[in-house]
Amino acid sequence: MKPKLLVGNLYKDALINPLFDGTLGLNKLLIVSGYATAAMASRHVTDFVEKEKRVHIDLLYGMAKKDGILRSVHLGFNKIASSNNNPNCKFTCSYIAEGEPVHAKIYIWCKDDQPVLAFTGSANYTESAFICSWRKEVLTETNPIHASEFFNSLKRDAICCSDPSVTDRFKILLKENKALLDEDVANANAIDGVQRIVDADSQFYGLDKATVSLVDRRGRVPERSNLNWGQRPEYNRDKNQAYLALRGAIKSSNFFPPRGVHFTVLTDDNHSMQCVRAQEQDKAIHTPHDNAELGRYFRKRLGLVSGALVTAADLNRYGRTTVDFYKIDAENYYMDFSRPQQTI
Repeated sequence: MKPKLLVGNLYKDALINPLFDGTLGLNKLLIVSGYATAAMASRHVTDFVEKEKRVHIDLLYGMAKKDGILRSVHLGFNKIASSNNNPNCKFTCSYIAEGEPVHAKIYIWCKDDQPVLAFTGSANYTESAFICSWRKEVLTETNPIHASEFFNSLKRDAICCSDPSVTDRFKILLKENKALLDEDVANANAIDGVQRIVDADSQFYGLDKATVSLVDRRGRVPERSNLNWGQRPEYNRDKNQAYLALRGAIKSSNFFPPRGVHFTVLTDDNHSMQCVRAQEQDKAIHTPHDNAELGRYFRKRLGLVSGALVTAADLNRYGRTTVDFYKIDAENYYMDFSRPQQTI
């Protein structure tokens, strides 16, 4: 039988549906990917948890030794791997540290430690490749035993993403280390509400910036929405539940990913969160694993107790009523909520 070539819905065909084939008994997915993102891992884990499927995803990131790794991605991997919220879906990640960099992309489904089904092709373990690709990607079936042997040979040359030596052995980058042509930056298409950073001395040079308000048009923090979404005692909700409201041009632009696509947010105080657009007209940014994560984060930054009602006075006392987002790439963002006098 000729190997099956997958073109089109690679995510479901290669990364989701095999687990639902009851005849195979699969419970582990081994991945070798030249590049990978925490947003993809977050989306993948979330889908399995929602479907109540038990699985262990074990990722080998191949090109970190050569190109470094984004700080947002590194912190995101660590957060997902260390999370105890989803015991049925285990995620582990390692970076190949010895030997040649690895640009291969292989996905191996196993029953316990027995390889059963494998795919190889062009698609990195990223949402850009599997979920919302602007280019054609393909995967084809390959020999699962040979693929597993390849994975195991690489695993010996890898170190866990949580290993303390990672920051010494790999370049941890704010943004991709690619030269941007000055004329491309200067001539970027303008988007309402979005500013292209053209200061060559800025660490955000070449990135797009958007500012999101934490108050409404009257300068108030709504008492039952936005940062106070959980302030609804009649529903017995976690009072920290929160979202960031998107309005005007930012809501209708493509600055943030489309609804349902996960993206990683790195903050100015080195915190990492997985986020997603949600609600009617894609008007809000949530933290999908825990709707209270965003609220806990902002209350901590504002010096408030957990579950407190956030007011405009709290924001004014802190020194700002907006938060700035910088778009590192389609799956990674930097969020600045530093006090005005602080230097990023």
